[in-house]
Amino acid sequence: MSLQEQIQNDLRQAQKEKNEAVVCTLRMLLAALKNAEIAKMREALSEDEVQKLIKTEIKKRKEAIEDYKRGGRDDLANKEAEEVKILEKYQLRQLSEDDIKRIVQKVIAEVKPAGAKDPSAVLRASFGRVMGQAMKEAAGKADGGLVGKLVKEEMEKI
Repeated sequence: MSLQEQIQNDLRQAQKEKNEAVVCTLRMLLAALKNAEIAKMREALSEDEVQKLIKTEIKKRKEAIEDYKRGGRDDLANKEAEEVKILEKYQLRQLSEDDIKRIVQKVIAEVKPAGAKDPSAVLRASFGRVMGQAMKEAAGKADGGLVGKLVKEEMEKI
């Protein structure tokens, strides 16, 4: 069963159970998937494309949570947080921080980037090479912000 079919089945189940939060979130997700299919002019998306879209939707909600909290709207932030939890059920298992750190250390050993004492242009180029390779290694199983933070920390040790 494809991920899209699983989402459809879960939507039907949530409708039977009258779980409004899940129904609204899954309808939104299915609409986003349909819009992506239309944009790509295809009947169905690949599993990777579905995963990328889910990751994008989660990221949107996390940004909205921060905005709502800054605006003092905890009620809306909580609603977005609930949607994130629902969407995360369909995401691939994410790597732990330790797993990501091991990947970053391996990439740094392979790439041999310039150290933090080098001029800023060289450092930025090295950071970009390490970051790009680390994100390839993580293959969508890690948050880019966390990877960036760990790359920065590890490059400072050089």
